[in-house]
Amino acid sequence: MRKILGIGAALAATALAGNGAMASQMFGGTNLSMQLSATATFTDLGGGKLGVTLANTYTGDTVDQAHVLTGVFFNYASALSLSPVSASASAGSIFWIGSTSGPAPDSSVLGTEWAYGTGSAPHGANAGIVSSGYYTPGFGNFASPGDMLDGSGYGILSAGYAGSDLDGLSNRPYVQPSMEFILSGFTGSLSSITDLSFQYGTSLSEPNLVGLPVPEPGAIALLGLGAAAVFMLRRKTQAGV
Repeated sequence: MRKILGIGAALAATALAGNGAMASQMFGGTNLSMQLSATATFTDLGGGKLGVTLANTYTGDTVDQAHVLTGVFFNYASALSLSPVSASASAGSIFWIGSTSGPAPDSSVLGTEWAYGTGSAPHGANAGIVSSGYYTPGFGNFASPGDMLDGSGYGILSAGYAGSDLDGLSNRPYVQPSMEFILSGFTGSLSSITDLSFQYGTSLSEPNLVGLPVPEPGAIALLGLGAAAVFMLRRKTQAGV
């Protein structure tokens, strides 16, 4: 139960980041007819460090691999100056393989499965953080030795995924519901990050969801807390509470 509450707190903290002393900019996108919803929060950590929290906030099930969140694209004028530092599961996140869940691996493992890349991307973006092979990494993985990116494995499952069946996920490993990344070399302003979209699945032909800036953190906080509530309920039901 403590782990479940922890993830709710993590989502709430992510949602409210824009009101804290540390400068943040959140983007959000939702298409319920396609069973998609996600947020990306960029935080200026100081010292040239940029934090990115990527969350799959859809409160329903992850129905197949094409609905696994596997990347985020964005436009940043100095994209070439950024370098990957670390990739980790957000506090309290769960690691799934099929219908079996447990604590997420540490950054030394997850960092080998995600990469930062630069170059042409959907919707005018020129940079991306991805876990699948549809985008060529510019600076490589977040930890070494990096694995070759392919498939949907190590992508992010929806907050509402309950592990009741494989849902076409083919016993691959996944994180639920969010990941945190740190990049170095950030010298601009958060307002210069534009043209963001969320990529799902293993191909650029699979769902891509446009993310728009969220001016009112409180509104997205409700969305994040709603996702956490569904997540908690599913976990309690599994545990027989």
